[in-house]
Amino acid sequence: MNKAKLTALCHKISKNTGLTFNSVMTYYFLEVILKKLSQSSYSNHYIFKGGFLLSNVIGVESRSTVDIDFLFHQITLSEETVKQQLKEILADSEEGISFVIQSITAIKESDDYGGYRATISCQLENIKQVIHLDIATGDVVTPQPITYD
Repeated sequence: MNKAKLTALCHKISKNTGLTFNSVMTYYFLEVILKKLSQSSYSNHYIFKGGFLLSNVIGVESRSTVDIDFLFHQITLSEETVKQQLKEILADSEEGISFVIQSITAIKESDDYGGYRATISCQLENIKQVIHLDIATGDVVTPQPITYD
């Protein structure tokens, strides 16, 4: 998708849903990252959860979000693991989007398990958007995780 198509699509969705243009643009970049992760060899290590999941289930016009929350499992969570996996997942973009990991910072430090927030710069031509991925471990998943196609 090029800049003109993405801009037109975001304006159309914004008009139809009442969401701001920037919210729709953020949602697009989050969707692209989620798709790339789901197609990667690491997909089984990330359980998709939180607000972005809810917006996909109940509809984007009902709930807007600015990040994706994941529960990391089956491998020890570390800053280096997150960085290495995200670099691989985001390396090649058929969509013409470049992804740059700006930072990975510890979150939930007072929690028994902790986690990391990855701040990622997404760029399509001269459109730039910064998004966040929150990756934690140790939470109980209820009901059991579901695999979506």
